[in-house]
Amino acid sequence: MKKIIYFSLIVSILSAVEIKILPDKNISVSSKEMEATIEYFLQKHIKISKKDAEHYIRDNRILSNKFINEYQIPEDLALSLRLKTEEKLANLYIKKKQDNIKIDNDVIESYYKTHPENFIEDKKIEFIAYKFKNFNSALAFYQKNKIPDDGYEKEDITLPQKQINPLIAPLFEKTKEGEKTPPVFYGGNYVVFKIKKIEPSRRLNLQESKEKIKNILLQKIFLRTKKELLKNEKTL
Repeated sequence: MKKIIYFSLIVSILSAVEIKILPDKNISVSSKEMEATIEYFLQKHIKISKKDAEHYIRDNRILSNKFINEYQIPEDLALSLRLKTEEKLANLYIKKKQDNIKIDNDVIESYYKTHPENFIEDKKIEFIAYKFKNFNSALAFYQKNKIPDDGYEKEDITLPQKQINPLIAPLFEKTKEGEKTPPVFYGGNYVVFKIKKIEPSRRLNLQESKEKIKNILLQKIFLRTKKELLKNEKTL
């Protein structure tokens, strides 16, 4: 049975041992791909829009297809894709099997009580990013709340404080609710951030923590589960 997985091209996997890379004639970009790309950049402390994500995927898809049509795929790339795919599928299989493992509430409650540091929710900051085309417009908005003739773009954002880009994080440390930060050049615009709400860190209650505890405990026995699944398999 053939399974299809999208990278920036089509990767066909046959029994998880052979990988063939073929041109992807469909250059359209799905919303799921855009969301995944936005999340990918967020992990690098970079905030991008859906439009930026769409361009990023589309550009890579077009050029990767040109490469496939004009050149031979490097063997090390194909091997890397194969190994990464096999690893991900193997881990998914183990996790699927772990879904059948039941963990007693007493065990969950005991872990919650003995590891309180694991259930602290980070401080969250809700803010608005006002984006201007030039510094003077941004400065006038910051100092006098003046709206420039050429307007501005506005984006509502909520992030845990730890996920805010380190380049601009110091601005948020000094700014209170209702206040604006001085303009800064960020993401291709001059930006003024206005703090709407600051939610202090808090300890999650037991009910909110149950799923996280289950995942932690299952991760602790992940290798054991893997060995049990392989117990009756013949080694090569």
